Amino acid sequence: MIAKRLDGYIENFRDNVLKVNSMIVNNKPVGLFIDGDYNIDTRGFTILKYEDMLNLDKRNNVVVISNKQKLDFESKKIIKLVPKDIVLGVGCKKNIDSKHMKDSLREFLYINNIDKNAIKAIGSIEIKKDEQAIIDLANYLGVPFKIFTVEEIAQVDYLYSESEWVKKNVGVYSVAEPCAHLLSEGNMIIEKQKFKGITFSAGRVNK
Repeated sequence: MIAKRLDGYIENFRDNVLKVNSMIVNNKPVGLFIDGDYNIDTRGFTILKYEDMLNLDKRNNVVVISNKQKLDFESKKIIKLVPKDIVLGVGCKKNIDSKHMKDSLREFLYINNIDKNAIKAIGSIEIKKDEQAIIDLANYLGVPFKIFTVEEIAQVDYLYSESEWVKKNVGVYSVAEPCAHLLSEGNMIIEKQKFKGITFSAGRVNK
């Protein structure tokens, strides 16, 4: 139910969920560390603090809820649940190579410590609706590709750094940040970061 509530990803989903549920039903202790603000039912779990996680050798079973790519602690005893709560705004030059787009995303995620499985959707401006590299990226991630009109973006692009070059070419002052803004309803977490011919920005949807 927690995974469903968070639209979460768990590796080896069936086996790990059965394992956790079995332990809870049999009154065995299962630790739960929540890395972030998530509205979930925690009944049956032992809530752990960050300090507890630094001593995982003393814990047998721990579920970690986090959208981070790399945790500050490592253990084979961890079952990681990744909430799909990150949305990406994408801007790029015309006919960008798909491999370069994927490689740039991997770098963006690594730099910002975001788990790939946390991405819920990506968005860009309508002129990019047929941009193959973005389409391929959405398919690679298995997420929707949301298209925003110039009018929608123009309502919020003034909030972010302006580019006259972008305005001249696509009709608005910026793309990545306004799209992430619209996808997350204003809950931006990462300002635009530029790669060769590509710009990414990220927001977080509330869970």
